[in-house]
Amino acid sequence: MLLCSILLFIIWLIRGDLMRPRLISCPGEVVVGAQPGVQSAYVNWEEPVVVDDSGIVSLFGQTHFRGSWSVGTEETVNYNYGDPYGNHVHCNFNVRVITDSSPPTVFGCPSDDQTFVLYGGEIANVSWGEPFATDESTEISVHQTHRPGDTFPIGVTAVEYVFEDSAGNVASCRFNIRVNLLNDLSTAPDDGQNFHSALIIILVVAMVVLMLPTLFLNVSIFLSVKRSAETLSSTGNRLPTDCYYTRNWPQELPSFPRDTLSTTSGGYERPIDGPRGVVQAVPYAN
Repeated sequence: MLLCSILLFIIWLIRGDLMRPRLISCPGEVVVGAQPGVQSAYVNWEEPVVVDDSGIVSLFGQTHFRGSWSVGTEETVNYNYGDPYGNHVHCNFNVRVITDSSPPTVFGCPSDDQTFVLYGGEIANVSWGEPFATDESTEISVHQTHRPGDTFPIGVTAVEYVFEDSAGNVASCRFNIRVNLLNDLSTAPDDGQNFHSALIIILVVAMVVLMLPTLFLNVSIFLSVKRSAETLSSTGNRLPTDCYYTRNWPQELPSFPRDTLSTTSGGYERPIDGPRGVVQAVPYAN
């Protein structure tokens, strides 16, 4: 048991001696704005976060400190951290102080009237997508009158976000939350009814899609017949004189003399100047 403890202690010493501290977070570029005519601005940033397996991390030095910096200053800040075994890790980031007269630019401001329906009760929990802002200065503070998930009474409530950069430039986002009370739940949207309506629409669309090939075929046949009729019309609707029209006429229908007819395949042949109703032309035969 003692031998195992000694081995574990040696392994711990080796690991602590070989592994340097780990940098968990290090600030990115810090840009601080000052109003025109102001010669300095207060510069602030988040301290780096460093951990080590030994549990002991020391700050061995830093090149710059938070505080008042002159406008136009641009410096690289360095933090040097180390563990008891001489292993070190560094955090480096840039800091700039500029003149800033532009307000932040706001993105994602909700529409002016957000409406919600309350089925009974007096208050409603309301949520929305929060707006955000960007600016030349990296430090922007946000002040807001309400937060998503807050409770709202029946009626209209104004919500406002105010974004302020480090130079004091301000931009805002305003919109209304409207809560309507619906006492009669029978008029509330029915999810089942919505499902059935959607299903009917899908079935109708599917039927239309399935019928399209048949519709196209019928149109093609119609156009073909129409072209044939136009061709016959352009030729005077007559065939050569050595042809007869053939059609399966019942014997009692023809109005011309019987001696001008001859039976052919259960039907009759008639001369070209006989009654209309042409289906097929066949060569004349005595």
